[in-house]
Amino acid sequence: LLTKESISLAWITALQQLPQNQRAALILAEVAELSAQEAAQTLDLSVPAFNSALQRARASVQRLREQDH
Repeated sequence: LLTKESISLAWITALQQLPQNQRAALILAEVAELSAQEAAQTLDLSVPAFNSALQRARASVQRLREQDH
């Protein structure tokens, strides 16, 4: 049975393994709920560069979750 705490811990562990730019993109999109435009501006990136970092981050987190199961 998964608990909220175990899911949170798994997510934090996955975040720690991401490169800094991917971690920042994921946090701004998923936690801060910024739009791609706002997040890109915050990170001083173009929107396509932000979207690319976010996509890579999500794929990495998914791979890490699959390795744990």
